[in-house]
Amino acid sequence: MKKKPANLHLQIPEPCSQNWEEMIPLPGGRFCHHCEKTVIDFTGMTDKQIASLYMRRQGRVCGLFRQGQLNHSLPLPEPVNRWQRFRAIGALLSGLLLNGVAAAQTAIQKPLAVIQAPVQEADEQSTVEAAGVLKGVVKDETGELLTGASVALFSGDGPGNLGAGTATDEKGRFELKIPAGIQQFWLVFSYVGYEEQAIVPIQAITNPEKDIEVQMKRAAYELPGVEVLAPAMVHVTGLLTGMAVS
Repeated sequence: MKKKPANLHLQIPEPCSQNWEEMIPLPGGRFCHHCEKTVIDFTGMTDKQIASLYMRRQGRVCGLFRQGQLNHSLPLPEPVNRWQRFRAIGALLSGLLLNGVAAAQTAIQKPLAVIQAPVQEADEQSTVEAAGVLKGVVKDETGELLTGASVALFSGDGPGNLGAGTATDEKGRFELKIPAGIQQFWLVFSYVGYEEQAIVPIQAITNPEKDIEVQMKRAAYELPGVEVLAPAMVHVTGLLTGMAVS
């Protein structure tokens, strides 16, 4: 009886040339205008989490990887059935390797702490235009300013339709232009090691002169440890593109 494969083996023979730093910051990754796709940040994931993601998804996937996450065995989650193995083998990946990390695309959602936006009066909503500039500051629970926190604006009824994005400066401040024509949007704030914060939904800008103050809370969850299984590998080779640098 043929032994069932237990592991994945990922390689990026031809990484893509897009610049990670020029992409728009998003919760869990960044948006690439060239490919018009979301590039997920896999660098904080364990091997088990990466393997689980590929077993759940179909089609092309792109993400940012550390060099050490590639070219070695990743254990498949149990149970491994025929359909899961087919999806793992058929996963097509695109990637970048930048400053010791490989990049390639999908979207992973972390737990969201949802903050309800203040309700506006009907006459205010009808007279205030949606287009404009949002300004604010992002801090942690102790009041420390967070540099490089991601700020993403999603149009519509919730996260899904990216409208704009930016990151906080060295003083924890941000400015975000709202595209014309957007009448309702979400704001999602994310920072490594902290829970994501969502302000939902905003109908219009009630006071463009007033800063938005966001307080991030440290994440209470921990990443699970890596499970090492006996190698009986499914080789997913030649399916990743990008560039590898040490």
